[in-house]
Amino acid sequence: GGSPLKTLAFYIFDIAHNLFGIPVGVQAAAARHFNPSNDTEDISAIIMRFPNGALFSLNVMITPWAGSDRIEFHGTDGSIIMDKWPPAGNGPIIINTKAGGRRTVTPQTNTNWHIPMIEDFCQAIRQKRAPVCSIRSAYITELITDAVFRAMDSGKEEKVLTEGLL
Repeated sequence: GGSPLKTLAFYIFDIAHNLFGIPVGVQAAAARHFNPSNDTEDISAIIMRFPNGALFSLNVMITPWAGSDRIEFHGTDGSIIMDKWPPAGNGPIIINTKAGGRRTVTPQTNTNWHIPMIEDFCQAIRQKRAPVCSIRSAYITELITDAVFRAMDSGKEEKVLTEGLL
């Protein structure tokens, strides 16, 4: 079967590196705990370390009863909370600031959330501009994912290997 890291977490890795930059190291652990007969992990924990010392943690669990698709980004100046995100939902995005401000944004997404990316890519070619979702960004996300799988295998922090590739 497909790994939840490739089918779900890949999108979150992409969001993380677009918000915070490319991590320098990754630690990860995974197990087939809830569905031992599966050939891939159903629970994993990941920590990304960035050049400035910041950490990003992510827990991915795929079970029929998991029920939550919540993503929270917390930083020195505030937080972003996505309670439901595509494809499982389209809930509000909550933005909290360090100063105590709070704003709610209602996302507008297509029911097939890949179509806008494909349309933008085609328009970018016609307009001779960079697409919103670039191949470079997807490549960086794949380099991060590779480091996660290596960390799961080694049990140690693994470098995100970008030297000579970007």
